[in-house]
Amino acid sequence: MPEQSTEKRVKFNKGDQAEFLASIMKKNNITTETLAAIAKVSVRQISRWVTGKYSLPLSVVTTLSKKSGSTIPRNITIFDRYSHTHTAGRKGGRATMKLYGVVPGSETNRLSAWNKWWISSGKAKVIKASKKHVTLPNASSGLAEFTGIMMGDGGLSRHQVCVTLNKIDDFEYSMFVEKMMLDLFGVKPSRNLHSHKKAVCLVISRVDLVNYCNKHLNLPIGHKISQGLHTPSWILVNKEYSKSFIRGLLDTDGCVVIETHSVKNKRYLYARLNFTTYCRYLSNTIYSLLTDFGFHPKKRRGGKSIQLENFDEICDYFRVIGTHNPKHISRLESISR
Repeated sequence: MPEQSTEKRVKFNKGDQAEFLASIMKKNNITTETLAAIAKVSVRQISRWVTGKYSLPLSVVTTLSKKSGSTIPRNITIFDRYSHTHTAGRKGGRATMKLYGVVPGSETNRLSAWNKWWISSGKAKVIKASKKHVTLPNASSGLAEFTGIMMGDGGLSRHQVCVTLNKIDDFEYSMFVEKMMLDLFGVKPSRNLHSHKKAVCLVISRVDLVNYCNKHLNLPIGHKISQGLHTPSWILVNKEYSKSFIRGLLDTDGCVVIETHSVKNKRYLYARLNFTTYCRYLSNTIYSLLTDFGFHPKKRRGGKSIQLENFDEICDYFRVIGTHNPKHISRLESISR
């Protein structure tokens, strides 16, 4: 994903990081390779994390906890990846001043050399950035659906708007989202493929668009869950906008699954439309909106998961709310058969 070098990291107490990863594999009976696939990293990276020498990105800890159902230890510390460099720089500066009394070299010579470089080549290399065009749309069903998509699989950095999807399962859907972004903002997003992560990132690099999404769509810059998500009021007060918002959110973070139960050696299969989030506000919002549209959602996993558990009602969801992600319909048809 774009600008991951600035991502926040997690510091565990000694031994807790390895125990956290081991508990996930043991609890879910999965291999290191499977864990690497879930975390979207290499097996070698998992091995590095197990040693505790390298810290885990906050997004990876959240993903692993979400996918596996394991609890994140409470006694962790969240920090910026390069927060130590400022302290190290100050220590180096003090050591230099203590040893030499001044910064080594002549200030006059340094200034002269810089002026020489600036006149000869430096000035020509400076690129004066100009604002690139981007459309900032008014409220609409399309914008409401895009808001749901962003709260599901999207994210903001200081300079970029990004939607990350599975490049295989969501290939057709990614084409729809790409066209939606072009229609809404007048900019065709770039496609960044990650062969080792099975992901495709649709990216628009516009600071004005980042600020617009932050202010008008209530999307935080940086980690979404840790900062909290709040559905814009202009969506909640409009029935059509609310419907589009639900569609965008469940098209990205929702899934059609089969729940299995065995009673007296007889196996029973049940269809479920599931939405899971660690943002309690968002979970409650989806529950309320689905209820307002006449559905009967259930809260599972302590309120983190919202489910429709009646097959006919799941079919009604796709008739009333609809979907633009073909994989959901394919999955539902497969369950029907």
